[in-house]
Amino acid sequence: MWKNHFSDLYNCISDDGSKSHFYAKCSSYDNLATLNISATEVLDAIKLQKKGKSAGLNGLLMESFIYGGLKLFIHLSLLYTLFIRHCYLLNSFMQSTIRPLVNNKGGDLTNPNNYRAIALANMETKILESILMDKLHSYDDCDKYQ
Repeated sequence: MWKNHFSDLYNCISDDGSKSHFYAKCSSYDNLATLNISATEVLDAIKLQKKGKSAGLNGLLMESFIYGGLKLFIHLSLLYTLFIRHCYLLNSFMQSTIRPLVNNKGGDLTNPNNYRAIALANMETKILESILMDKLHSYDDCDKYQ
């Protein structure tokens, strides 16, 4: 029931060429070979994250990264830099789990419309997304839908 409900709900918007526009914009960015992500950028992205959230598919909590220390930030910066330079992401970085969350606990719990979906992604993915959002920030119309 949940799979069908959320699949219908979140896959109902047509593309209208936004995907091809996004890929064209990415291919026009020619500085990928020189792009570095520093340990400071990783630290700044981690500082923006919230504590006490659900773990992702790998079971790691954000607190693991918040208190991980400088060596972890350096390793993550190297990993993220390699991902960008080689235009490659592990499958685990692109996976998330969608879970239903009750909107109104006093409402009808058998009604699928009384639930909203939350996507649980791995914490290292959220950190990378924060870094990329800061680096790739633009004011293009298609970006507001991403």
